[in-house]
Amino acid sequence: MENRHSVILRLESMQYYPRNIHSLYRIFFEKILSDWNSDTVVLDLLTAIILFNPNRPNLTHRDSVKVQQQTYMYLLQRYLLLRYRDETESQAKCERLLRSLYYLEVLAEKKVQNCLEIDRKIVAQHPLLLEVFDLPSMSQDIKPSNLMANIFVY
Repeated sequence: MENRHSVILRLESMQYYPRNIHSLYRIFFEKILSDWNSDTVVLDLLTAIILFNPNRPNLTHRDSVKVQQQTYMYLLQRYLLLRYRDETESQAKCERLLRSLYYLEVLAEKKVQNCLEIDRKIVAQHPLLLEVFDLPSMSQDIKPSNLMANIFVY
C-alpha cells in the first residue's frame, strides 16, 4: 500500500502456476498473515531477521551477521513481551512468527523457480533480480535449486 492505494490480486489467478504456488499462497495468507497482524514493528523486525542471514554465500563476516540476526530476534521477543505483557503468550507468538519465516522461504523458492521457468530471459537481463535471487550472471548457467536455502537460523 502506498498513499492509501492498494493493488488487489485474486488468489485464484495463481492456481495455474506450476509448483503448487496457489496452495503455498493460501497457507501464507491463512497461517502467517494472521500472526503478523499488520504490525509495522513486527514486520520491520522480521525483515531484518531475514536480511541478516548468516547462510548467504560469499559473506566475509558471517559471525557478525549471525550476531545481528540474533539481536533482531531478541528485539522481537522483547517487543512482543512489552506488547502482550505475558511471557508465555509473547514467547508462543514469537515462535509462531519465526516459524512462519519457513513458509515464506518455501514460497520464495517456488516463486523464483517459477520466474526462471516462465521467462528466464527477463530474469537474466536484470542485474538486480540476479542479485536478489542470488543467481550467477547471464554468462553462467542458472540453476533454480536451492536458491533461497537457509534464509534464517533459529
